[in-house]
Amino acid sequence: MLETALKFRRVFSGLSLPDGEDLNDNERPPEPEDWEKVERLVLFLEGFYLLTKRISGSHYVTANKGLGEIASMYDMLNNWEQSEDLNFQAMAIAMKKKFDKYWGMWIR
Repeated sequence: MLETALKFRRVFSGLSLPDGEDLNDNERPPEPEDWEKVERLVLFLEGFYLLTKRISGSHYVTANKGLGEIASMYDMLNNWEQSEDLNFQAMAIAMKKKFDKYWGMWIR
């Protein structure tokens, strides 16, 4: 869905209300900063989508490869934990806590 919205970025930018009407944050078209956040979020989620697809596919994973994929996920979370964007940083920290609950003892 986000990837599709990115394709129609110019259309969204052209949306507006007649002059004099105020828009709240939920009504206004996305601003350039919003699109930058969406692009980063798509990259963030795409990495997890691809890893999840490889790990959960019944025809793809062997035990030794699966652990490598899980270690890749750990590395991704560590990288996002260092993000300058505080929202992504907080999301990565929360995800890493859950990750550590299930996989922490095997990865470190």
